[in-house]
Amino acid sequence: MIQRARSMPVMYMVALLALFVCLCDGQGRPEQIHIAQGQDPSVMTVSWLTLTDDPAPSTCHEEAAVHYGYGESLAYTAYGTVAMMVADKLSKKGKKKGVTTRLSYVHTARITGLYPATRYWYQVGGQNNANCSSGVFNFKTAPAYGEVSFAIFADFGVAMMGESITCLETDVKREAIDLVIHAGDIAYDLFGDMGRDGDTFLNNIEPVASQVAYMVAAGNHEANDGFNQYTQRFRNMPANSGTIFREEFGEAPNSWWYSFNAGLVHFVAISTEVFFIDSPELMARQLAWLEGDLARANADRSAHPWIVVFGHRPLYCSAKLKNCEVEPRVFRPQLANLFYEQGVDLYVSGHSHVYERMFDIAPGDLQNDTYTSGESTMSTVDMPATTFVVSGVAGPDVASDFNFPPLPRTAVRIAGKFGYGRVTVANRTHLLWEQVQCSTAAKEGIVPPNIDEQWLLQN
Repeated sequence: MIQRARSMPVMYMVALLALFVCLCDGQGRPEQIHIAQGQDPSVMTVSWLTLTDDPAPSTCHEEAAVHYGYGESLAYTAYGTVAMMVADKLSKKGKKKGVTTRLSYVHTARITGLYPATRYWYQVGGQNNANCSSGVFNFKTAPAYGEVSFAIFADFGVAMMGESITCLETDVKREAIDLVIHAGDIAYDLFGDMGRDGDTFLNNIEPVASQVAYMVAAGNHEANDGFNQYTQRFRNMPANSGTIFREEFGEAPNSWWYSFNAGLVHFVAISTEVFFIDSPELMARQLAWLEGDLARANADRSAHPWIVVFGHRPLYCSAKLKNCEVEPRVFRPQLANLFYEQGVDLYVSGHSHVYERMFDIAPGDLQNDTYTSGESTMSTVDMPATTFVVSGVAGPDVASDFNFPPLPRTAVRIAGKFGYGRVTVANRTHLLWEQVQCSTAAKEGIVPPNIDEQWLLQN
């Protein structure tokens, strides 16, 4: 059954579409296939789109089925849901412009009962109708416990995508990473050209996102049209925080904040954007959920001793005045103390298009808060507070310099280099951070070099 992405009666939808110039020549075959892990590696949720402006048989949008198995026989089938996504033509300021609308269909199917660290093959769409089927893909589930590796970054768009995508594809092929985390600003922008920019980006990243879990958080560039494109395209996140309702898309699984476990890590995705959308209810709801989730994670340290949080905007940095001094004052008082009290080990963000790795920072005087606030032991061993990293250089552009002088608590900062973070949690006490450098010279199969690496030790 198709779920409508907007909260409106069927008759009203029909009347509305009759007034619009609707770009719907037929439903296309599956594309933009990407997978996301559930709360643990036993669950993988597959998502894909069928487009209405791709002429093809008109029944492809009706089914959400994933056929999967241990080999290419694909002996099992998981069924899911289909949601209609409406994209209106928007101005640069995000206002509706003209009367053109575009429809596409978001398919989501959840596979359960998977074994950790195991490879599965899968195909989406109608297995008996080649016109509505994808090719055969495969993925390997993350380990439930033990060593786990992941790529993490923010600010990655269609323009200059080749800078980092080749490196990511190489890391996936050599099984150097178990999952990928994208902490906001996706495609630049998902809603661009009525969603076509988002289509292009997700098709380009499909060789990565179809093979390892692609976990996301929302950035400021996802905010247009009430985060409609982001919320619909990433309905496959774990959503262990319930659902979210907005006028733009109705009720949907909450991909704005959620958590999951993989290997020795408890991962938490947060929305720094709820602090900027004039919604006290959402802000309070996320903070209450986050406090409870981190408390539960602390009680589970024997199984998952590391806590890693990712969100789009940094709490601390030394790049732009707006990104590092002005904006963090809005949310740093709420988050800094919570991270410190609950023992978050690592917070990774982007937003500033630089790479900056800081030491541990404990909250200082949050009433007289500046980018220099907080206290650091400048240690990488038995850190008493959260370590902060900004890695916003996946593309489409990177800053050429920093606006502020470095502070003692900054271990490394680099401008003008494309890349992403690669993290290996080797055991209960050792975590390796590597910043990978990517360039136009990157070639498939060549391991990208590091421009920074540091072990973090918690005994």
